[in-house]
Amino acid sequence: MSIEEKLKNYIAVSELFAVTAMDCVIRLKSNKKVSDRLSEKFGKLWIAAEILLFVLVVASVDIRYTFDAVISA
Repeated sequence: MSIEEKLKNYIAVSELFAVTAMDCVIRLKSNKKVSDRLSEKFGKLWIAAEILLFVLVVASVDIRYTFDAVISA
């Protein structure tokens, strides 16, 4: 995050890279059983977060513009 703050005017650095790096370190440094259980738990957590994410995206869509886009398509 500190790198992103310093480079925000030049390069967009995503938090996704940090999460991916943490995943790689956990898989390399921990027991396979522990990393598999963490993966399973976060997979279940993602299902709930995914539903919430898509509900929020759909709620932000303005229906008036959607009808115009469908007609022109």
